[in-house]
Amino acid sequence: MFRGLSFFLKFSWKENKSYIFLNVLNQLLAGLLPLVTITVPKCIIDELLGNQ
Repeated sequence: MFRGLSFFLKFSWKENKSYIFLNVLNQLLAGLLPLVTITVPKCIIDELLGNQ
């Protein structure tokens, strides 16, 4: 598993350095998406009900 990961990282670094950083950013944003989809509707409902 780690041999394949090291190959992938070396290959992608050699071909396109920005790919690794964009992939990490994509994973971070994908991890935050469930939090946003839970928090935003709660804030909207609280605002509509007057529970600021």
